[in-house]
Amino acid sequence: MRIIVATGLYPPEIGGPATFSALLEKELPERGFDVSVVPFRRVRKLPKIVRHAAYFFSIIKEARDSDIVLALDPVSVGFPAACAALFLKKMFVIRVAGDYAWEQGVLRFGVQDSIDEFSFQKRSYPLPVFLLRRAELFVARHARIIIVPSEYLKKIVARWGISENRIFVIRNAFTPPESSEISESKSEARAALHIQGTVVMSAGRFVPWKGFEPLAEVVGELAAEFPDIRLYIIGDEPLYENILKTRIEKAGLADRVIYLGRLNRKELYRHIKTADVFVLNSTYEGLSHQLLEVAAIGTPRIATNIPGNKEVIEDGINGILVEPGIKSSLKAAIRNMLKNPALAEELEVHARKNIDKFSIYDMITQYEKIFRRLKKRNDA
Repeated sequence: MRIIVATGLYPPEIGGPATFSALLEKELPERGFDVSVVPFRRVRKLPKIVRHAAYFFSIIKEARDSDIVLALDPVSVGFPAACAALFLKKMFVIRVAGDYAWEQGVLRFGVQDSIDEFSFQKRSYPLPVFLLRRAELFVARHARIIIVPSEYLKKIVARWGISENRIFVIRNAFTPPESSEISESKSEARAALHIQGTVVMSAGRFVPWKGFEPLAEVVGELAAEFPDIRLYIIGDEPLYENILKTRIEKAGLADRVIYLGRLNRKELYRHIKTADVFVLNSTYEGLSHQLLEVAAIGTPRIATNIPGNKEVIEDGINGILVEPGIKSSLKAAIRNMLKNPALAEELEVHARKNIDKFSIYDMITQYEKIFRRLKKRNDA
């Protein structure tokens, strides 16, 4: 069986789709599949509309003798891939890891609604958001199967008018760090990176729903109790980065926040190792791969009590959950973690045990079953 994978990112680029597409390319051939990845970077330098047309023809060329076209996002590669699959009369499968129309609406077009409000709302949005939403719906409606990484995202996609029997939850696979990648002790990692004091670490794209600004405010308030406290943020996002930095500077917190930018895998693990606590203060997550990495590294975790995070963290068992948007709760949780090393250590131990259920073997097995079932139905 031949599978074409349409992806927006591919190594050496970093990000979820890059990691995932490389994983499929490596693992599925061992199950008897022929996999060809079509990365969007082939056409990225072309003008905006032209690049998507060129990508459509790239999929056409690659998919003529394929059985299934799998797209890893619902718009930028999903729309041209869906059109190509329809043109060639190939089975089309889409993996939806988030609501692209909502994300772009918040980042670029002034949308204020939460993702839940957006998925329910039928009122009009700015024209670009309307078009992105229509493209997303077109792709979803023409997919034989829609794969999502969490039960929460299954509910979101179902609100698009998609029957739940076409939506399958396959949780993100997690590749634990090699022992050599995390063999350093906390003190050794700090010495190597010249990091001292009380360290709060966070990571993610610099986008509004990641909650970096209120997290910085909480760290600033905790400075009265922990004078050497610093917040380190790993990640970037050109559309929001300057806004975030300006707001934090205006709040008088510039000396409390260190921006680390994007880091490679080794650097990421080493920085997380230095932290006294890792905080994910987001208001929206599909299912956070980052929380799994932090657990494997052995750093205690605090995250918001939202659907995607609750599928990774059991409150008080392998991490702490706090209500989103309530800074007093976040402040209390961080203070408690910093003042109670025994609690932090207990949470770390349980967190490491919990990551086994996110294995690559299980994820690939589920994809294999779906692909073979589709092929069997198509051949019948």
